[in-house]
Amino acid sequence: MHSYTVCHVPPHPAFTDQMPLVIALVDLDEGVRMTTNIVNCPHHELRIGMKVEAVFDHITPEQSLVKFQPILAANASRKAPA
Repeated sequence: MHSYTVCHVPPHPAFTDQMPLVIALVDLDEGVRMTTNIVNCPHHELRIGMKVEAVFDHITPEQSLVKFQPILAANASRKAPA
């Protein structure tokens, strides 16, 4: 994760149930930097440089959003090359 900010005021009423909202810049392995949301982690545990992985929020059967969550130590060791 390159950078992030924590939004405590909903930018739109539809986001009220998602507060606080973590908005982040994530550097992908492909060399692209992407604006996204960080989920499944309390915002006080986030750190610049933290490794994250993509997760998908299926809004409707036709629409999904990519978001990111921290890679937990157990997952990181499982994904390490043998």
